[in-house]
Amino acid sequence: MKIILASSSPRRKELMNLLNLAFDIIPSDTEENLDCKNKGVLVKKLSMMKAENVFNKTDGDRVVIGSDTIVSYKGKTLMKPKSENESIETLNLLSGKKHYVYTGLSVIILKNGMKKVINTYSKCKVFFDKISHDEIIEYVKTSEPADKAGSYSIQGSGARFVKKIKGDYYTVVGLPLNLLYRILKSEDII
Repeated sequence: MKIILASSSPRRKELMNLLNLAFDIIPSDTEENLDCKNKGVLVKKLSMMKAENVFNKTDGDRVVIGSDTIVSYKGKTLMKPKSENESIETLNLLSGKKHYVYTGLSVIILKNGMKKVINTYSKCKVFFDKISHDEIIEYVKTSEPADKAGSYSIQGSGARFVKKIKGDYYTVVGLPLNLLYRILKSEDII
């Protein structure tokens, strides 16, 4: 069974490698421009858009995996920053506070002419230490926050700001591995 990751994210590729599966990467070219009050619904829609985009470009028996991550603070959706100033604003907002990370996971399976769609999400609570203005500026200058929801990378040097988490670490990184593994196992893919 061909497995396709609908993402060009190096982080998601690294995480998929942890499952010891052969897979191809075909990036989705959908726009992430939805907004929704319910963050779980939002990430499910975004991940499904990615998975469907790639599914529709491919053929044969296959499994297409789409994923999307957002950060939410007091109901406000914090996606990838558009500028360094936006990264600074976001990190100032999160400093010393808790926020939530939502990662949508969509798996589209076509096996023996039968199509099955699984669309779910995982949520994690993240607590930040207080971050000084100088620390924020120094971190933003590394360019690490540039393509990260919430303007930080928990698996990178942004980890120094994370006091604790409640939930799945891999949800924060961008692909809830245990959830994906359980889905693939229950569908006899692995």
